[in-house]
Amino acid sequence: MADLKETLQTLQNRNMTLYNEGKYGELAEASYSGGCRVMLQGMDTKTGRDFLPGLWEMEKSSGHQKIKHTTVEAGNVDGDTRVYEIGKYQAFTSDGTEDEVGKYLTIWVKEGDQYMIDITCINRSQ
Repeated sequence: MADLKETLQTLQNRNMTLYNEGKYGELAEASYSGGCRVMLQGMDTKTGRDFLPGLWEMEKSSGHQKIKHTTVEAGNVDGDTRVYEIGKYQAFTSDGTEDEVGKYLTIWVKEGDQYMIDITCINRSQ
């Protein structure tokens, strides 16, 4: 599974670069399936990627200037068409101080030859 783990980490690195640069619309389109489901601590499940740019803008405004995702584990759910990723994240303020840490579970679905986030569940650790 090393190749899959590396693939997903590469996708997460791209995603976090887009977030860190404030390219929220591009991030949503490039990385999330049209019917994606996002489950965040303290919020109802959201479906579809349209709300994501506003969510990320709100996150940035709350002080999370940079986010880093680290893939811890990856594996197949349904061959290579649906795979899972378990990871951890860190959020940093503008001065580089770690502001929040947490974990996530993401189900990726293959659309064409690219993996797209289909379901993600994110939970703060502190």
